[in-house]
Amino acid sequence: NLNIHEKGEMLITLLRDTDAKAVLIRQGIKSREHMELLFGMCPELMEQGPEEICCSLLPELKHVIVTDREKPRTCALQFEDLLEEGLQGDREILRQRKEEISPLDTVTIIHTSGSSGKPKGVLLTHAQLIESAWSHVEKMHLTPEDRFYMTSPMFHALGCIGSALASMTVGSTLVFHGFARCESLLSLLEQEQCTVFSSVPTVYLRLLELAQGEQWRGRLPLRLCITAGAPCPEKVFAGLAEVFGVREVLTMYG
Repeated sequence: NLNIHEKGEMLITLLRDTDAKAVLIRQGIKSREHMELLFGMCPELMEQGPEEICCSLLPELKHVIVTDREKPRTCALQFEDLLEEGLQGDREILRQRKEEISPLDTVTIIHTSGSSGKPKGVLLTHAQLIESAWSHVEKMHLTPEDRFYMTSPMFHALGCIGSALASMTVGSTLVFHGFARCESLLSLLEQEQCTVFSSVPTVYLRLLELAQGEQWRGRLPLRLCITAGAPCPEKVFAGLAEVFGVREVLTMYG
């Protein structure tokens, strides 16, 4: 998982440190064109096809995959095409791959924030991810009836493990919107009838500010708010209970 906000030089460092053999890119996140970043790092890719990837800066890189059919790239495979091919694939090969995997095998690398130096890649195993997800489920008392709205990015542990994987593990509904601003969050939470909301203190402060003068108590079925990433002011805890009727606030790391 790579931070989508990283600059080209740091991306090169992280891709080299992790020996990345394939890069899956959703184009146009946060108005940034990551394929252009990749071309800036490896201009030779602009002249190559998807089966002949060769980049001097990233010698391990063999595949580039993009998700937007409207923006095809000569060097890149299309994610949807791979999914369709996979449906027709040999199920015996899939069964063999499953048998080769141990719970103690590394499944992902999540990088630290880099606030005290270069981001460090942390290797996590299948067992660690499942254990962590279940711990979140237990602490949040998640059930299949919950509707979980996540704002944390997927490259962050709170997003991919504490929100997405935890929600999928218990079978609750996961709600997220890639481009939602604070100004539209309250109406989205009401529209989706969310019971659990996960975010950072600055977002909660902004929501409480936007809710001033409006009657929101009883309109949102929120039972739990999760805060992480920074120290949370006491007034947030009090405000969530008073303004929205939230019964519990759970503080994660931070």
